[in-house]
Amino acid sequence: MTKLVVAKPVLEAERIEPEDDRPAIGSWWWVRSSECVDDEDCDLGRTWLGCVIERGSNFAKLKGIRYSTRVAFDDMAERCEPCPNPDEFIASKINEHKTNVRELMGEIQRVCRQLGVPFNQALAAAIVESIRNDGAMPHGLDVTPMNPHIGRTGGEREQRVRELRKVGR
Repeated sequence: MTKLVVAKPVLEAERIEPEDDRPAIGSWWWVRSSECVDDEDCDLGRTWLGCVIERGSNFAKLKGIRYSTRVAFDDMAERCEPCPNPDEFIASKINEHKTNVRELMGEIQRVCRQLGVPFNQALAAAIVESIRNDGAMPHGLDVTPMNPHIGRTGGEREQRVRELRKVGR
């Protein structure tokens, strides 16, 4: 009589991680506002571009230029839509604002010519007034004293005098 031996197959346990379907930090989304908490001029239903800056156990925090919100993962599908190429949208907005600034600067130059006021002088006065009113310093603004010799020595002094002559001060 033959004895049959049944061998048990060797089973190795393998852990299968569930797919992480939460939005990645740094991903961009079109967000539809559904509530206004902090923002007085929030428009219900408004769609805005936001970036995921934080993830919790059941929510994603999205931040845009003007708005910020927390969206529950359960509500992501109905309130948010992925934006695969945010750079294109951001670049178009930057160009739109640059165009507006160019048009406004052209208007300021036209008014200055009509009034006989040098454009650089009018612009400098507006910047100084802006700094006085809200304390904001425009990026790249040179705030060295009007007297080119204060606090300067040697080559710095001559360089500053040349700079001031270029802008007509």
